[in-house]
Amino acid sequence: RAIAELVRRTSPLLEMCDREIERKTDAGQLREEGKNIYARKPNKQTNNVTWSQEEYAHLGFQRAYLGLKSVQRFTETYALFERAYNRGILDTLLDTSSDSPPATSQDRRKGLTV
Repeated sequence: RAIAELVRRTSPLLEMCDREIERKTDAGQLREEGKNIYARKPNKQTNNVTWSQEEYAHLGFQRAYLGLKSVQRFTETYALFERAYNRGILDTLLDTSSDSPPATSQDRRKGLTV
């Protein structure tokens, strides 16, 4: 469910980016350049940053980045919170004023759905 919601919320942004790209006479080239910039990470070795500000401003790169990184970052974050939850690390943030016994790791895993 969570991934489906991510896709639902990201889709309008991807569509907006696609519309901007299609307005350009070199839309195909922009998309290809963006994919290449994303894949090469040309500044990684010389400037110790993944991409330059100019590369981030490239419309084709923005499309590639949004399409790939939104899912990657979401799944990384979800997995981090899932592990923290399963280990009880988040208990102090959850309502612990209940008289019921604390959930076990197995109980916690049953409660998480994707």
